[in-house]
Amino acid sequence: EFRRVLFRSLPPFNRCILLPPFQIRSIIQRMLILWLIAVGWRFTTYGLEVTQDLTGHSLVVFPESIEITPRYPSQIAVYLRKPDGTVLDVTNDARMQLRIDNSAHARIDDGRVVGIEPGTTRLLAAFESLTTAVPVSSQSDLPVAFTREVVSSLTRCGCNLGTCHGNLHGKGGFRLSLRGDDPSFDHYRLAFEFGQRRIDLFEPEKSLLLLKATAQQAHQGGKRFAVDSPEHAVLVSWIQSGGNNSTAPALESLQVHPQQVRLAPGSNTARVVVLAKFVDGSMRDVTRWSRLESNLPSGVNILGDGQIQVDRAADVSVSATYLDGRSSARVVFLGDTSPDSNQMVANSPMDEAILAQGNDLQLRSEEHTSELQSPCNLV
Repeated sequence: EFRRVLFRSLPPFNRCILLPPFQIRSIIQRMLILWLIAVGWRFTTYGLEVTQDLTGHSLVVFPESIEITPRYPSQIAVYLRKPDGTVLDVTNDARMQLRIDNSAHARIDDGRVVGIEPGTTRLLAAFESLTTAVPVSSQSDLPVAFTREVVSSLTRCGCNLGTCHGNLHGKGGFRLSLRGDDPSFDHYRLAFEFGQRRIDLFEPEKSLLLLKATAQQAHQGGKRFAVDSPEHAVLVSWIQSGGNNSTAPALESLQVHPQQVRLAPGSNTARVVVLAKFVDGSMRDVTRWSRLESNLPSGVNILGDGQIQVDRAADVSVSATYLDGRSSARVVFLGDTSPDSNQMVANSPMDEAILAQGNDLQLRSEEHTSELQSPCNLV
């Protein structure tokens, strides 16, 4: 009787201490099973609805043809295209499987295809029942060139922007051409000005250029790249080779892929790949070496690997800068409202443009406000 009274007086959780051991084990086992079911369902439905039937869907990989070297790996963007034409970014989905047909020529490292030995192979992509293949050409690297690798590194890190050393008057007594538009001017400033004080041919890692950019010495612009970064490796290699004004095949065109894409409602990530075509016919993925910027002042975050993150439905224009090339792409993140649900009436050409944009993005229009509620009524 005392045991029953004590059992009822305890809070529900503390009652377990009075249960027989086999009952405690049974409760724990049931709780564990329920937790595993919940977690498994959560991971299965994360980022993509459970789709048992993929009829009418297709798998699209960008770039459609891959050219790589050890120094220039290729980023990959994989999209699941729905029957209505919208897509989902499944590049990082747990069900996405990537494999190299011949591992002697290339390998997959952190979502990139990296060159090993010259030769041709294929990238095989599989998502549930959907599969596709992309040709891969692995080639040898050319020596580091000032006009290509060095200038693009400085642009990528923002060293030659108008707010930094690309300013008309420079910064801290050091001036570069705006966005690397004049490589010969930049080479003189880096390799010869002030008695070659900015590079050290005997100890390249201790060059003033690198010490400041890595914040090992005081630098008003802060840390621009890490010691173990590709930018640092390129600059060290260039200084080790003598710091010459070396050249590479000129840039012919710059492309951002996909050039236009509409993400399915509820999506908040996408991915672009920047390809540079040179006059010698070679093609390189320069996403890592490009400066990517958005047309929207807030709500959009673009990472260095080309991934785009948004916190709401948006029409994003992504601009890419590489050497003297400029290109852009349009990435539309749709809302979850049907265009037919907007019952607002346009009273002016401005209203018509706003409603058209809202319908295009599948955004719900708000009711008209009175003059007293309007933020434009400042009188």
